[in-house]
Amino acid sequence: MQALIKTALVAALSLSAIGAFAGEISNTTIDATRAKNETGSAGAQAYQYVGSTYGNGKITNSHIYARGAHNGAFSRNGVASQEIGIAGAGGTMDNVTVFADRADNGAKGSGSRATQEIGKVSNGTMKNVTVWANDVSNIAATDGSVAKQKIGVVN
Repeated sequence: MQALIKTALVAALSLSAIGAFAGEISNTTIDATRAKNETGSAGAQAYQYVGSTYGNGKITNSHIYARGAHNGAFSRNGVASQEIGIAGAGGTMDNVTVFADRADNGAKGSGSRATQEIGKVSNGTMKNVTVWANDVSNIAATDGSVAKQKIGVVN
């Protein structure tokens, strides 16, 4: 009997872990207007996630505001990554509006990396989505730096 209970417990935990892996944002408004995240020491990493899901993530019937959001790593070999309105790893986005005008991301030391992604779906589908990303910036400013920017992308 104890073996059956342990097996049932392991099965239940496994199913809940699988369910927890698939993120979902539904019928929601997220407002991170002027959110600020930055670091300044050598090799430091600054990650900013606003309205993002992973592992077959879904975003439906929602509005995501990150107007004027700022993310930066200001050091040698720094990493700055900004994600706004992302449905990752087989995700879907349906009936969603992402407002990220004036969002900026920067890695401003030698050998640094800056990645900015706004309104993106990875290995999935995007339907009825509007992305406002006017006047956004993603900068890697010195020797050996790399800047990558994706806006309104399914890849």
